[in-house]
Amino acid sequence: MPGYLALGAGSAAGRAGAFASVAGTGLLAFAMTASNLHGEDYGWFPALAVPANALWAAGSVVLAVTTARSRSLPRPLAVALPVIWLSSIMLSQLGGNLLAGVLWAAVAWTAQPARRHRRPGNRPPVTLPYARGEGQPADGDGEADADGEALVVAGTYGTALPLT
Repeated sequence: MPGYLALGAGSAAGRAGAFASVAGTGLLAFAMTASNLHGEDYGWFPALAVPANALWAAGSVVLAVTTARSRSLPRPLAVALPVIWLSSIMLSQLGGNLLAGVLWAAVAWTAQPARRHRRPGNRPPVTLPYARGEGQPADGDGEADADGEALVVAGTYGTALPLT
């Protein structure tokens, strides 16, 4: 559930998809736990499981679209988000939850802030410390900043901005 909420945080549509996925998985977890404790499905199980599965599946599709459009996940991984529902429900008797676990691991690996910086065009800032009077400041103007602060190279390497 936290994974869906984190993926949906970027937009209103993403939050709606995340809420639907979380509501669906929560309702389904409740119904499945009750059935497991009872030893068989209760009579009300289909009435709760069908809408819960629909919420989870629809929310996953919305999240797939929003994460693909926002490029918060690589497109193939974003498109695979509904496969988590499919493998967890439809393929559960065949070990589908292993596939769901692998997909969540890939989402978590890709979503780490350090990984985001490694994508082309999205480089991490580099701090270039220097003391007054020691060599050329990183901003290239030939003068040290009055406070002797480090400079941060942001965006394309070579563009220096004061660290604030």
